[in-house]
Amino acid sequence: MRRNKLTNNSTFKSKWISTKLIWGLIVLFSAINLGCDKEEEADVYYVKYVINASNINPGGKLNVTINNENSEKVLFVIDQNSNWETIIGPVSKGFSAALLTSNETGTERLNVYSEIDVSKNNSPFAIKASDESYVSEITLTITSTVLDYTIDY
Repeated sequence: MRRNKLTNNSTFKSKWISTKLIWGLIVLFSAINLGCDKEEEADVYYVKYVINASNINPGGKLNVTINNENSEKVLFVIDQNSNWETIIGPVSKGFSAALLTSNETGTERLNVYSEIDVSKNNSPFAIKASDESYVSEITLTITSTVLDYTIDY
């Protein structure tokens, strides 16, 4: 009987040591995994171009040129009495956003507000550049505004 008791006792100790060893290895691997530096993902940016234009005379047009996500210039023609916006992306840090508005027709009392907004990693858009121009008298020359912003944060 005594022999049977010793065998049971050593089996119990063996299982107890095995269980402790397994838990110790789990804790060790968890600590190593948590301590490893994870690769940081590159920041993702989106650019929103905004134009708010108004004129006392209906029918005028504005040329709007932007840099798209491939850094290519893209032309849009919009009404002088309109609000317009477009979003491009994703783009990377260092992207140069550019917005050009031009009025090639004679006009008076043309008010153009333009802005470049940027969103980083799906955060809300923040204004990074803005301009407001106002033409109060009749002009027959090209009137234009240029905005640019390079993403640097």
